[in-house]
Amino acid sequence: MERIDFLCIVAGARRVAIPLNLVLSVEEVRPLTQLPFSPALVEGLVMALGRVVPQMSLAAVLGEQPCEGGVLVVVAASDDVRALRVDQVTGMVQIEVEATKPIDEAERIVQPLLTARFEALGAEWYVLDYSGLTFEQQMHPAEVTNGDALIASGGEGSEDAQAPANDVDERLPLLVVEIAGESYAVPTSDIVELLIPGVVRSMSAAPAWVAGIIDRRGTPLLVLSTAMLLGRPLISKSMITLVVNVPGAAEVGLMIDRAVGIERIHRSAIHGVPRDMAGVTNYFVLETENIVGIIDLVALTGQVGDAVAELAPRELSAPPAIEIVLESAKNSHKLLAVRLGRELFALPVDRVERIQASIALTPLPQPGTGFDGMADVGGTMVPVLDLRRAIEHAGLDPHPPCAVVRIEGALAGLVIDQVLRIVDIPGNHVEEITTHPRLPVSHVAHSGDQLLSVLVLDRVLPPLDSALVTAA
Repeated sequence: MERIDFLCIVAGARRVAIPLNLVLSVEEVRPLTQLPFSPALVEGLVMALGRVVPQMSLAAVLGEQPCEGGVLVVVAASDDVRALRVDQVTGMVQIEVEATKPIDEAERIVQPLLTARFEALGAEWYVLDYSGLTFEQQMHPAEVTNGDALIASGGEGSEDAQAPANDVDERLPLLVVEIAGESYAVPTSDIVELLIPGVVRSMSAAPAWVAGIIDRRGTPLLVLSTAMLLGRPLISKSMITLVVNVPGAAEVGLMIDRAVGIERIHRSAIHGVPRDMAGVTNYFVLETENIVGIIDLVALTGQVGDAVAELAPRELSAPPAIEIVLESAKNSHKLLAVRLGRELFALPVDRVERIQASIALTPLPQPGTGFDGMADVGGTMVPVLDLRRAIEHAGLDPHPPCAVVRIEGALAGLVIDQVLRIVDIPGNHVEEITTHPRLPVSHVAHSGDQLLSVLVLDRVLPPLDSALVTAA
């Protein structure tokens, strides 16, 4: 299915998406040379990519109130190159063509430079018609006959003042990032989106190159420490996640320290690495001094083999045909592995209704029920038991994840520290505990080098009172 890459930005009150194939670079605001007799929306001339280009406030172009400062997005269509000043660059996304919807005629009359809309990153974005912008806002001075002042050029005699149209296709768009104090680049075609997660939950007994799990709009996402995979020391706590598609492991996150900007590097300026470097196969030189290694996802994740695929969380919703009830399964047991403090437990998947990434507990009006509160889960209020209270060194997150399970024909919630993954354990790797029938654990499952204690929900949860439970 065809997808389009967009750079998502904020301009005034507008959330705008610019097709990434038009973006040459994203740069910090530079010193501006103001010009007399320039078109009303041209703020002046600015040096970008070694050439002088006109700078415009995209907010002003769209009829919004422009703000001071911001970021420059250098955009090109054919030989028309401009620096659009925007308030904020939010991230990059890949959108299926079918997911974009054209805006109606009434909206188009009000704002003719926005052509379509789509939803991503928890918001609605409007696609910028850059060719319409260049047609409506041509670079002709208002009151002079000599327009040399607005010609985008690198100076007198500059050979590459105006790059040929086909030269744009020869340039590889790269997101320049900072990892452990060093500059690296990732091809934008490898990036699904860019996230700034609130909390990174650690994974018990995970390898050092695993940073943890983050909540990606209600879905857990495995995040890797890019610094560790590159063999670099951890200097600071990374706070930005690049979501990428790893062959054989679906989508995972790569932690970086900072996203510097987008650069389009001519393929002739990209060189192979002369010796083996972890995760890096090519490099280029930025601004004649800075050597930037280009991260190769296959080389980067190939170091850890199939471990990434095994650790990545899987979809909870499985087809009914492959559901396996723990008590009756003979060949394998499908379990949801979770963490409480330093301990690992498992829940039978057939009893798990859903996973809620975070909940807010509401105290019960009547104490003594055995539950710790009520929570809104998908529009339904369910009683919740906080398992962390019974485990030493368990977390104290006020908005923890919750496993919603089915018991006695109704729903109840179990608060845990972390959802790890769904595992399919062979029958000969599961040992039944027969000596203590009243224990809340019925089996011990061997998953790799880890032991999972399988909880018996009927023994863990208190009796359900009809006044507390909303039946499904």
